Amino acid sequence: MFVYLGIALFAGFLLANQNPINADLRKNVHSPFWASTISQIIGVVFLGTVSLLLTGDLFPSAEFVQSHPAWIWIGGLLGPVYVTSNVFLFPRLGAVQTVILPILGQILTGVVIDSFGWFYAVQIPMSPIRILGIIVTVLGLFIAVVLPSLREKQHKLKSSPI
Repeated sequence: MFVYLGIALFAGFLLANQNPINADLRKNVHSPFWASTISQIIGVVFLGTVSLLLTGDLFPSAEFVQSHPAWIWIGGLLGPVYVTSNVFLFPRLGAVQTVILPILGQILTGVVIDSFGWFYAVQIPMSPIRILGIIVTVLGLFIAVVLPSLREKQHKLKSSPI
């Protein structure tokens, strides 16, 4: 179990680095869409190579595609939307907000998915501990995102010559 937790933590470290790297790419190609496209192409080539080496296949069979529900392919659209959003938001919100706000969205959506067992997930009902976790997460978001913005506004008002 600890190995999986370590892998998840490592993936988080990598993901936090993806935002500034792609934001810099955006500056060079002058478009969040081109930056995201380039990033996705590199990812497709990398994963295609890994898939080919590990499984001997580059694409699933037609039989596989036809025998599974159509909604399982939507995940391929969500990744580029997420990456493009981060490329667009990073220079406007900064690193902390660009990382924290999507994580909050993931946590809240994850709770709903678990609660209802959507997408064949194990159904985990809402509990007082989970509610407390959500409250602590929102409080942490408030401390990390909202309070610094309020302090900055107050500082600007105090330093105003009027």
